[in-house]
Amino acid sequence: MKKSYVVLASVVVLGVVAFSVIQQNAAAEVQATAEGNCQKFINKELNPRRKTDPAYVIGTWRKGERIVVEVAWRTSSYDTAYESRLCVYDPNSGRMSVPNVFGRSVWENT
Repeated sequence: MKKSYVVLASVVVLGVVAFSVIQQNAAAEVQATAEGNCQKFINKELNPRRKTDPAYVIGTWRKGERIVVEVAWRTSSYDTAYESRLCVYDPNSGRMSVPNVFGRSVWENT
């Protein structure tokens, strides 16, 4: 009798651990999708030097159910100045938005 409880408890623990690992992998996959899509969008729409100096992700965080990705790129080839924009990705719909200067504070990492 005790042996079957031990086996049952082991199976339950193993199931919980497996579920946790699957959830973490799914979250990492969604984050990677958000980062890739935002980086491509920023390069295409906002970075005039996308061929020589592509934009890159400098930070990612969650705000509510959305994933916020900060993407930066060099403003000129002879300067070390960078410009950055936030990209807000909704994993439920797959939509992205790029808030303007006035809306940026809502999505900042605090």
